[in-house]
Amino acid sequence: MLPRLSADEILKLLETHPEQSRLDYKRTLILNTDQGKGELVKDVAGIANSHGEETGYLLFGVDLAADPPLIGLSNSYDDADLQQIVNSKLEKPVPFVYHEVSIAANRVGVLVVPQSLDRPHIAKATIGPIRAGDIKIRKGSSTTWATWDDLRQMFEPESRARRLVSIREIIARAANPDYPTSSLALEAWQAASSIRESGHIEWIRKEVVGFASRGGTPPKYRMCAGYAVAGEINPYALASQSIETIASREASIKKVKVRVGSSLAELEEMVRGAECREALLYIGRRFQAVGGGRVEANVYFTTDSIRLMIGRIRTRIVQFLMDMEVELRNASPSG
Repeated sequence: MLPRLSADEILKLLETHPEQSRLDYKRTLILNTDQGKGELVKDVAGIANSHGEETGYLLFGVDLAADPPLIGLSNSYDDADLQQIVNSKLEKPVPFVYHEVSIAANRVGVLVVPQSLDRPHIAKATIGPIRAGDIKIRKGSSTTWATWDDLRQMFEPESRARRLVSIREIIARAANPDYPTSSLALEAWQAASSIRESGHIEWIRKEVVGFASRGGTPPKYRMCAGYAVAGEINPYALASQSIETIASREASIKKVKVRVGSSLAELEEMVRGAECREALLYIGRRFQAVGGGRVEANVYFTTDSIRLMIGRIRTRIVQFLMDMEVELRNASPSG
């Protein structure tokens, strides 16, 4: 299963996959009551503590007993809000990702829970159905309390040596240029969550989910050269001419540098399938005009410029992994 789900993948899941240990469907997502927040903490911790190596999913706005089962969410939610609610109530954070997908007239919330390298995730506060000290685990289609056998399975593979092996495996995958940088970032974030404090790995979480939530500002290494255009360029012109050629004869088109905040998965999707280096992407952006004031414009980028930025991010992630590998190796008696 993929880290993020598309509309087609959600529909296929509904057709072929009933609820199971690492897949749960929820009618609603309620964050304005302690009961609703507690249910969210319980469900995320339950999947994170469950056995198995595959990625786990919570899908909100789904009722399998309804016809059709897609009933949608009445409100839109932000990943940062869910992160704060869940991980402020757990002793060890769960490195999950939340995004929303529109299917017809319905909005479906998708919460992605990679295999946790830092189980068990124990509640440190009481809220709704969760009590401080609870260790929830999802088994089949229900969430219950972890048993001694469950805890033994959680602790056995989570030694420092196993974490070291895991990081080395991720570094090895990074050597394959065809391995997606978005997958690399997700795995690195997952591995780091069991080693470093959340404040020290926030940057890599943002690489996974994007920097747009709650007005986040992308870092300097995400600076990318583009062309600011007050309106849209005729797509037929783009099919035969590069943006550089068009800009050379249009005084209104200005070359600018913009920090791009899209997630790595979105960036890779932009350049995937581009048939030539002249293929273009654009994002709407408010930017500071030369003469002062802020103006609305479309900023166009070549696929080459986006690929270069992805390459810089990949180098940063690999260095981050190598630093963790050295840190663990030095701390491990066996090396």
